[in-house]
Amino acid sequence: MRGLLVKDLCLTLKNKRLLVVILFLAVMLTVLKGETAASFVISFVTALCGTLVLNTISIDEFDKSVAFLMTMPINKGIYAAEKYVFALGSGLVGCVISSVFYIIMTSFSFVDILQQALLIFFTLSLIQMIVLPIQFRFGSDIGKVVLLGGVAFFMVSLSIITKVGGENLLIWMDRAENLFLQWVDSSEKWLLYLLTGVIWVIFVGISLLVSESIIKKKEY
Repeated sequence: MRGLLVKDLCLTLKNKRLLVVILFLAVMLTVLKGETAASFVISFVTALCGTLVLNTISIDEFDKSVAFLMTMPINKGIYAAEKYVFALGSGLVGCVISSVFYIIMTSFSFVDILQQALLIFFTLSLIQMIVLPIQFRFGSDIGKVVLLGGVAFFMVSLSIITKVGGENLLIWMDRAENLFLQWVDSSEKWLLYLLTGVIWVIFVGISLLVSESIIKKKEY
């Protein structure tokens, strides 16, 4: 797996323009917006760094690298696991760098930035776990269409359910939200962090198993 990580890192570092653009936009937003843009900048950098793995998957499929890699002492399961490690690792690196950058450039406290960074990384990594199986199954171009179609279907379905349910549904959703917030406020922080971590691990594990199943069935 180490060799695969080095390969993907080298492919990513070749795209220096994108890395420079990410850094430039982060600096400009910090200078122009200051502390008000903290969440956006951290989210922006984390999301872009996390999606770098999609470029490596596209390149592997374009130049038939996967077929060559399978002749080495690795299997499709290791290949899928490496992509997940690279995706989460690159997203985490982007999150850490942007957080440290914001702590240095603004008067935000370390605790505030850490809480925001953890929430952002947790949320965006869950989105990655949805995107990666779609990318493996449909490829780069069709995968984007499927993903956009899924988002559109979800939004339309949510709109229809809201209209059909009417005011009663909105009242029920508001009550459910209030009960959830009350439970969060009354619960111990360590318990919330533990539950969040368990949910995250389960979600990542399910996504990885789905991706492994997809890759094992594909012919490269």
